[in-house]
Amino acid sequence: MERKKYKLTAACIFICMAIFLSAPAQKHYSQEIYRAYISGDIDGWERVIATLEASGTPTVAHKLELAEYYYAHIGYLLGVGRKKEAKFFNEKAETLIDNILAAEPDNVTATSLKGIFIAYKMEQNKIKAPVLGPQCIKYIKKAHSLDPANIQALSDLGNMYYHCPAVFGGDKAKGMKYLREAARSMENRSLSEGNWFYLNLLTILAEYEVESGSIDNAREIYEKVLRLEPDFIRVKNQLYPRILIDAPRD
Repeated sequence: MERKKYKLTAACIFICMAIFLSAPAQKHYSQEIYRAYISGDIDGWERVIATLEASGTPTVAHKLELAEYYYAHIGYLLGVGRKKEAKFFNEKAETLIDNILAAEPDNVTATSLKGIFIAYKMEQNKIKAPVLGPQCIKYIKKAHSLDPANIQALSDLGNMYYHCPAVFGGDKAKGMKYLREAARSMENRSLSEGNWFYLNLLTILAEYEVESGSIDNAREIYEKVLRLEPDFIRVKNQLYPRILIDAPRD
């Protein structure tokens, strides 16, 4: 799945990520999603969404899993300019998250995802950024305050700080610090293998390293990704070769 296109331009909009991983709950379609992610299979991703929708999402775990896949898919749709479809899925995603929060107001993952779906709405209507931007920040910071170790909250907070303008509290270095913390937490919890979110998180970090001019750091991250998953098409065929061209080894 092409991820570079996911980076959005409005304040506090970020690469999809993203996506929940803090809870140890077993996901029902993790293998299908992982294969779709590393191979760039958008149709496969959409089939999982359709299957989960058809199931009626009977539990909170089902609902959060569907919200995670909505999150990634909406980011893709916005990245390729399919805003009408993105709006359709974003409305469904917000309804789903509001349903969870009505029953569990302090659900950390749902709180952070609420901020993300507001951010997506802001990307679709930038004139509302002065209103929606603070709402996005409020939910993501609330999630982190509820559980500072929550991987979703750490990741979203990192991306928020990285992409927000400095005048609104943005800080790229601080953002990357939280993203690295999220990655380390996944490694420490043995959540890094066969996990599309972990690969996506490392890829985001590598792209931010490139943006900061730290090509050697980016190369190290991409090599780490390919050791873990040699068949990750986007890194293998696009991002890593580009690094080698930009800064070839001696």
